[in-house]
Amino acid sequence: MRIFLKLFIGFWLLQIVLVGLGAWMAFQLRGEVEAAFHEEMERLAEVRMELGSVLEERGTDAFRQTLVSHADKEWLYLLDRQGNDLLQRELPSFLKRKIARKQERRALRQQQRELNGDSQRWQHEKGEPPPHRGFRRPPRDPDRMVPPPSPMRLISLEGERFNLEIRPKRPRLWKIVISRPWIIGGLITTSLITVFLLALHFTRPIQQLQRSARRLAKGDMQARCKPSRYRLPDELSSLSHDFNRMAERLQSLFSAQKQLISDVSHELRSPMARMRVALELADRNPGEQAKNLAIVQREIDRLEKLIHQILTLSRPASMGDQPLEGVVDLQALLETIVEDVNLEGTASGRQVLFEAGDEQLVRANPVPLHSAIENVVRNALRHTPEGDQVVVELTQQQRELTLSVRDRGPGVPESALTQIFEPFFRVSEARDRQSGGYGLGLAIASRVIREHGGTIAATNHPDGGLEVVMTLPWDSALHEQG
Repeated sequence: MRIFLKLFIGFWLLQIVLVGLGAWMAFQLRGEVEAAFHEEMERLAEVRMELGSVLEERGTDAFRQTLVSHADKEWLYLLDRQGNDLLQRELPSFLKRKIARKQERRALRQQQRELNGDSQRWQHEKGEPPPHRGFRRPPRDPDRMVPPPSPMRLISLEGERFNLEIRPKRPRLWKIVISRPWIIGGLITTSLITVFLLALHFTRPIQQLQRSARRLAKGDMQARCKPSRYRLPDELSSLSHDFNRMAERLQSLFSAQKQLISDVSHELRSPMARMRVALELADRNPGEQAKNLAIVQREIDRLEKLIHQILTLSRPASMGDQPLEGVVDLQALLETIVEDVNLEGTASGRQVLFEAGDEQLVRANPVPLHSAIENVVRNALRHTPEGDQVVVELTQQQRELTLSVRDRGPGVPESALTQIFEPFFRVSEARDRQSGGYGLGLAIASRVIREHGGTIAATNHPDGGLEVVMTLPWDSALHEQG
């Protein structure tokens, strides 16, 4: 579930909970609110009685002075027959509607009196009952929840008629709520728990990811984010999963680097030791100096080749993603490689067979691709028995070229078919050293083929021997341009 949906549903449920608690609280306090309302209205009715006595006994001026300074003046209105307040205040809406209905009733009574007069004349002139005329009753006020008390009709000391109205004074809900601490405590506790759980749900994986990142930065390659079995998948889960994959990749690269350094140290030690022995022999036997110096030169060449291969493998993979700016005829490239390798195999009676065909153009960097394919072919020739053959085939299928190199050797164990493409891996340590290999040729070939967008894999052929199959992208546009 996405974080957006979790936040949306979480806050939506929180709103429902809060609204439900508010409705429950209102239901629980309804009786208290009504009791407080009636109590307040009874108190205002008593105040109205006191002020009414002032109007009748002391007159309008005394009433005005008393009302102006009274604490409940905003709830009391003294209206004359025209509906005007004695203090010239703006009337509340319920009083305006009340006055309007009163004026309507007066108009209706006036129309009734006129109708009664018409009815008498009708009966006198026609001798028939008058036709029925209906009158519209004043509409009820839907906004009035609780009807206010009836007005108090008063006659002032000066003989004027007034209505002393009470504006309904509803109790302050917050005062009732404050007087019930358990309500406030319940709302605060519920909201805090809900928000805390929601915040914990989102912050816990972030904190765990932060701790794991710090451990990884300090060199702990075992740092991982533990997935929660009770958490629905979301972006944070994906981020933790990606972090774990990154950590595993870094651990793999770090381990490979350490292993590479160890292997390089071991491989460099042997040529250096042989050169040291050859130089000592040259010093002791001046007559064989040329022979010993030739050995030193051969070891230097092998050491230079080894260093070049190590540098090729130690280059980060990202640096290998260079654009393929050249166009190579793979058919011609294979013919050149086979010709060069056959020169080396002539002495032992080993031969590489390759059938020439039409040109097959691919986008490639010529030098690395030549080196990669040559490594595979030379490796097959080294492990082919004397007097036997290595078969190289190139085929085009749909949008890729498939190059297979099959030797006649004993093959490799099934468990080592993927490991042979790792640096310094040897199936047989002694045999590979005798053949002059360092376990880097296939690793370099795998690196270069992948950089060219292809694949490489090894299988044991049913008829014996190891078969290495490489694929490279084939672009028909290159042939159309050619």
